Amino acid sequence: MLKNYESSMSDLKSEWIYGLHAVLASLSNPARIPEELLLTVETKRKMEKKIQKILNLRYAPHLPTIKTIERKKFDKIFPPGAVHQGIALRTKKSKEINFSDFIKNMSDSDKEKITIVALDHVLDPRNAGAIIRTCAAFGVDAIIQTKDHAPKNSPELIKAAAGGVEFLNIFRVVNLANTLRQLKKLNFWCIGMSANKGKKISSLDTPNRLVLIAGSEEKGLRNLTEKNCDILVNIPLKQNVGSLNVSVATGIVLHKIKGKDFGNS
Repeated sequence: MLKNYESSMSDLKSEWIYGLHAVLASLSNPARIPEELLLTVETKRKMEKKIQKILNLRYAPHLPTIKTIERKKFDKIFPPGAVHQGIALRTKKSKEINFSDFIKNMSDSDKEKITIVALDHVLDPRNAGAIIRTCAAFGVDAIIQTKDHAPKNSPELIKAAAGGVEFLNIFRVVNLANTLRQLKKLNFWCIGMSANKGKKISSLDTPNRLVLIAGSEEKGLRNLTEKNCDILVNIPLKQNVGSLNVSVATGIVLHKIKGKDFGNS
């Protein structure tokens, strides 16, 4: 049995999601096609009613098979240290939306404000996942990552996103600089996050259409990316602190940009 699960980890047509919030969000997403739900005895006892309530809202052909397995076997299925919380879901991989189609739909819509977050070589899946979660919380319209030098849509990333991947359009592009230039032609302002350059975040006037760009954990924005920014912003800190984690900094800037949409000043 264990070998079957190990081989399914490399299935190109399916992906595994683990962690309570991530799995429940995936089961609640009608666009997802769940195939198999694994539960430990303890998790099944605690969550069975809630899971069944969610499954009752799905169409019968799209219901997963449910299996209960021992905790020791569960631990062996996933990488050491994986915080799976005794629940995991195998689903068909989500269909990728064409970025050009998304931009056209956004351009043709009556939506006044459009916010996109771009990740410039953010490599840590936990940081990327945390940013996705924050973007979902603040109602960001899309996230752009590069096809190379970005974490895969792994169980670890999805777990860190705590269900955020189910509510966002996430795109991968070959050339981020070209994508930023394309967006600027559509009247998007490109705002780059910097450790010490540009305006203080408190003085930022928020445009209706914007792309917020976060750089890598160690080097920040690449030179070419920075050159395609209309403005750079920074978060003033005490001198002995240094810099913030990229996911924390992104959350602070998004609160400044999107907080008013949720009744916060």
